[in-house]
Amino acid sequence: MEARHPSPSEAPDLLGAFGKLREALAALRNLEHLLGSVQVGPKILAHVMPELEHSSQSWLTDSATLLGHCKQVLACGPALDEFERRLASTLTDISSTLAKADPLAARSRLALERDVRRFIPSLATYVDYLELLLEATVARGVPLSLAELLHSRPELMSEGPSIGVRLAGDAERLEVTLPARVLLRALGTLAASEVRAPGLVISADAGRCRILVRSDVESSVLTQLPTLAPLAAGTAVLRCALLHTGVELSADNRQLELPCRPIH
Repeated sequence: MEARHPSPSEAPDLLGAFGKLREALAALRNLEHLLGSVQVGPKILAHVMPELEHSSQSWLTDSATLLGHCKQVLACGPALDEFERRLASTLTDISSTLAKADPLAARSRLALERDVRRFIPSLATYVDYLELLLEATVARGVPLSLAELLHSRPELMSEGPSIGVRLAGDAERLEVTLPARVLLRALGTLAASEVRAPGLVISADAGRCRILVRSDVESSVLTQLPTLAPLAAGTAVLRCALLHTGVELSADNRQLELPCRPIH
């Protein structure tokens, strides 16, 4: 299936569905706070739980809507099957746990608190990767030099460790036109997987930039890039999002090739 860009009329539904998943994450964090507070009694929880459990029944539908859009738009949609399966399993587990919980029983309350604490980081990571996919389908790139790109700061993203960067050859005089948030989060996540000091070597040849992820790079530039937490099937998401923006990721996940051009 050929990749395509969604029409403007599709955006409100996508934003609404994604907003509901963000709200789900906020609701779970609020529930964790309530469960852990000695000042919150069973009656308050008995009032909160039914509404939350009812809301959780739509989370799976919302995620299916979003991934259905991504798999339709992105040329590598089938590669997202494992990510979709794992996300659906997590959301089903959350909904089932909320439905079975008994906030009036002390032992059940403690068990629910442990489960919610376990769910939150997992769901947060899935939501971050899903946001990356959505960004790839709707974002438009702006021309940036490679130096400007590496030092831009996407909003609302946590930064990882300092990364050494070496610009080789003509790379300093080149620019790219890509969705910066997609490329930077992918680069930061791939670089963060290095067991030693992460680094990037950027070179160019015949209108293509090559970015190598390496350790202990001798560099004159240091930067910090936003990272996503490690996730099973996460690399497939990165690869799919990058491909849609014109970036090819090698089989060993250590080399990216992307279109670039001289700065005029």
